[in-house]
Amino acid sequence: MTFKRAFVCGSVTVTGLALATTPLARLTVAGESPLGLTLAALGAAVALVVAGAGVLLYRSDITTENAARIAGWNLLGVVVLGAILILASLYVPYEVPTFLVADVLAVSAFAHVLIGFNDVRRIRAEELASKSEKLEVLNRLLRHNLRTEAQIIGGYADVLVQSASDDTTRQSARTVQSHANKLGRMNDSVKQIFWALDSSDESLETVDVTELASEVVELARADHPDVEFSIDVASGTAVKGGERLRSALLHLVENAAEYNDGDSPTVTVKATVLDDVVELSVSDNGPGIPEMERSVVTGASKITQVNHGQGLGLWVVKWITQAYDGTFDIGSSGGGTNATLRLKHAPAGAQTSHVSSD
Repeated sequence: MTFKRAFVCGSVTVTGLALATTPLARLTVAGESPLGLTLAALGAAVALVVAGAGVLLYRSDITTENAARIAGWNLLGVVVLGAILILASLYVPYEVPTFLVADVLAVSAFAHVLIGFNDVRRIRAEELASKSEKLEVLNRLLRHNLRTEAQIIGGYADVLVQSASDDTTRQSARTVQSHANKLGRMNDSVKQIFWALDSSDESLETVDVTELASEVVELARADHPDVEFSIDVASGTAVKGGERLRSALLHLVENAAEYNDGDSPTVTVKATVLDDVVELSVSDNGPGIPEMERSVVTGASKITQVNHGQGLGLWVVKWITQAYDGTFDIGSSGGGTNATLRLKHAPAGAQTSHVSSD
């Protein structure tokens, strides 16, 4: 694939360099008129721009197939116009300086390279529109089905728990309840993911981290009364973000509490201001997140059929943070986990917005 890309993009560069040769040589001719020198210089400049376009094309994120389309437009511009000039010279014999012919071909090549880029941009826009439509359908169907199935399973599980005549049946029903609740939470995760995928134009607001941390910890404390929570956030600390930060931070805090099986489980929410960045971290003294889970989410290793992680939660946190121009990192060991959101620091005195539930 690299050879094919080099060949395709190289054809554009070679075309430009070849067309620049004659105008550049004309610049060295003694006695050339100022107009002739101007035309030669312009032709050489346009040809060299075409040559540079080939290099930029190779380094761009445009696929090799689309790069070949641009190269094809370039070739078309040179061949078609070149053929017309040859036929015209046979029909009406005349002498035209070679550098002027090169100038005309260089302009044609440049124009057709631009046409090629616009053509590829149009194709990419159509592909993105098609993908967006498919994602929207998937979003609606997947979330609707998850929500519906979770409600149905949970409803029947409730009936079984209440009507069970023995402990074994009752415990099985509670297990079903637990998994139904997980399906419900997965529905919320899917919602957050699709929001993150479509949040390129999301405007950043100033979020009070002190208020956010207090709210999240109170919610987690109600569900996990056996866990000791603490907050280390200086009053007035604020970041650039939005309402989805609540979901991201709540997931990290609840995850740290739920999977902490120590004798004295602790969870700490801390904010550290480092110039224009605020590090908002959630740490615990639990067993730590498995290496495979961390490496996939942080990008240290690729996703495979074997190495793919176990859930959506950490991905949701990562993508929400990235949507707010931040970064997400996870540190883990036998002594616990430290998950950190790095977000833009909001200056003191900025008007803060209240981050509420969805």
